[in-house]
Amino acid sequence: MVSAAPPGDAWKQRRNWSSAWPEKRGSVSDLDKARDFAMATQAQLGKNLMAALQRGGTTEAIPFCNIKALPITDSIAEASNARIQRVTNKPRNPANKASESEIAIIQNFQSRIENGDTLEPAIETLDGRTVYYFPIITNPMCLQCHGKPGKEVQEVTLENLKKYYPADQALGYGLDEIRGLWKVIPNPIQQ
Repeated sequence: MVSAAPPGDAWKQRRNWSSAWPEKRGSVSDLDKARDFAMATQAQLGKNLMAALQRGGTTEAIPFCNIKALPITDSIAEASNARIQRVTNKPRNPANKASESEIAIIQNFQSRIENGDTLEPAIETLDGRTVYYFPIITNPMCLQCHGKPGKEVQEVTLENLKKYYPADQALGYGLDEIRGLWKVIPNPIQQ
């Protein structure tokens, strides 16, 4: 198993979209709520994924993601009164396939990273609802299952990915690439 040390502050400043926004005081906007929901979901999934990796490497992590990632995301969404989803142009789980407009957002975020620009959330209105998109950026831990086969992704990992995700497209990423998006709709019933 390849383990990744937790990133330091410099890593967070460069790669973490949440660092682009200062803490807000007073009323909480839907953008703030959406950001908080995405960060909470990412933190919960990351914590559980790290525990699975520590227990048994990618052999333990892949079934965790296959069985638990969507229910964890859904439980946080329900508790937050939000719709929260991960979407990507290279899905591992077909349920996470991005739309054409979401693929354009992914490409825009990737271009901004390559140019060293600050990442701001993307905001769209779909069917009368405001949708917030936040980038999911690859880090060393991600590359164990999403990196390049034969380099970061070991053969045993590839075998497990084929077992759990026969139509997997989520390989070949490098460090600091857009893996996908957090798609958040706060208060979806009220809109």
